[in-house]
Amino acid sequence: MYVRVKTTKNSPRKSVQIVRSQRLHGRVQQSIVRHLGIAQDDDHLDELKRLGERLIIEMEIFGDAQALHAPRELQRQLQEAVAAAEKKRRKPRLIVDLSQWREESRVVRGFHEVYGPLYELLGLSQVLPKQDCPVSSKVLREVVLARLAQPRSKRAVVRYLTEQMGLRVSLEQVYRMMDQLTPERIETLQRLATQATLDLHPDPVDVYFFDCTTVYFESFVQDELRAPGYSKDGKVQESQVLLAIMVTSEGLPLRYELLPGQTFEGHSLRAVLRRFREHVPIRRAIVVADRGMWSQENLAALQKHDLDYIVGAPLRRETRAFQEQILQAQSYTKFNTNTDHPARIAEFPLADGDRLVVHWSTKRAKKDAKQRERQVAKLRQKCQRHRQPEAFLSQRGYGRFLRIEGSGPVVIDEAKIDQAARWDGLYGVRTSVADLPAAEIFHAYRGLWQVEQTFRVTKHDLKVRPIHHWTARRINAHIAIVFMTLTCARHLEHRCRVRYRNLSPAEIHHSLAAMQQSVLWDLDTKKRYAVPSAPSVHAKGICQALDLKIRTQPFPIH
Repeated sequence: MYVRVKTTKNSPRKSVQIVRSQRLHGRVQQSIVRHLGIAQDDDHLDELKRLGERLIIEMEIFGDAQALHAPRELQRQLQEAVAAAEKKRRKPRLIVDLSQWREESRVVRGFHEVYGPLYELLGLSQVLPKQDCPVSSKVLREVVLARLAQPRSKRAVVRYLTEQMGLRVSLEQVYRMMDQLTPERIETLQRLATQATLDLHPDPVDVYFFDCTTVYFESFVQDELRAPGYSKDGKVQESQVLLAIMVTSEGLPLRYELLPGQTFEGHSLRAVLRRFREHVPIRRAIVVADRGMWSQENLAALQKHDLDYIVGAPLRRETRAFQEQILQAQSYTKFNTNTDHPARIAEFPLADGDRLVVHWSTKRAKKDAKQRERQVAKLRQKCQRHRQPEAFLSQRGYGRFLRIEGSGPVVIDEAKIDQAARWDGLYGVRTSVADLPAAEIFHAYRGLWQVEQTFRVTKHDLKVRPIHHWTARRINAHIAIVFMTLTCARHLEHRCRVRYRNLSPAEIHHSLAAMQQSVLWDLDTKKRYAVPSAPSVHAKGICQALDLKIRTQPFPIH
């Protein structure tokens, strides 16, 4: 017996049969033992031939093929063969000669494959609608994704898109796109960012964290927006702008404001609150800010907008009698049960109805003592070299430990050092919230690290500074682009934290940068093929957090 494939002139189909040869009257005749089916294609033909060969072996061993394979069982095997062939037809087998493959390029695909869908999910494609400006809309998206991968100058971003992503974007197209980011479209961006954040909260947000920072220019030119002022970067002689950001307790950005560089940090809150009140639905908001925001004017502005506040309070500005009351240890109760870093807390009513919450911990006390000892040690060394007051004019902060004896030399005042040591470990918070325990008030204030981390991401990871643009229009566009990248980065962190695990910005960046793809050129077929790299564990988790599927198999590039 053998397997026969029969064809006819009038049909391209191929029939597969099991045939037995017999010699009768001196002639060889064939008789069909089993008709297996008609092959749909080459893969199906192979399956039927293998099935026939298996049946022949069983017939030769057991003799009775009918008893061994009932018609229903044979029909099942035939259906399995058809299904296997159909599966192979949907996924054609790629047969290549690897010796003829050459790597043409290698691109980083992680940032586009992950942040691209998130960019659309957040609605950021509406900032420059495709129907109004199709080219600039695409360029804006590519620039934002490129800044997430390599936050550099616009020229460097264009080079990255060309060399690493194989995209043709010119510097002129980038500048044209920035010019289309009008104040109205930047306001659209603010609205989209706010809405994307509020969509993650079933109820209106209650607690908002506010802070601001300075962003400097590589220029000394001044105008209405760029002006010198107090610089947190130490660039006191260069022009700058003041960037204020408000985020939620999860670190998700809500809004930002760009203010002139000479704006006093303590006055920035009122400017942002006006815009914030207009665009963010508020049930009961508690604004949290650090001591830089503390001023009677700011507190009055918050009260005017019916906003509660938790603000860092400078304890040494209180009256001496009140300071002594704060320093009394018996006023404090235990704050936690951590034996390694015990803490205590106390609250004091203020004349205007607010509460002053004071927290003390051994951890902060050790830190304050160590910092003061280091400062005093430097002062002692300097006093040995210099004795005239003029040499100590630059000793800001710890110059309070010095005393001038008449017209004589400068000496260190040991009594002032002892007095400063009494404040080690103490930190004060002023609040208008009346219905929360003191411990919860201080816990909410400690959440201010979210906005501080946001600024670290903005300044260091996204490289918002220095700014190389000179016109107010381009400066506002640059900040808007950075805010878009910040929104994408913080939302991805949040989704990873909720659906996978807590990953730092550096861990996310490293995982996405490792998601690469080689583009190979087949010298024989003159075709290109893409070979994705194997994803890391974190890369799989990041994609899982966004319900994205990772392509791991090679595929042809058409």
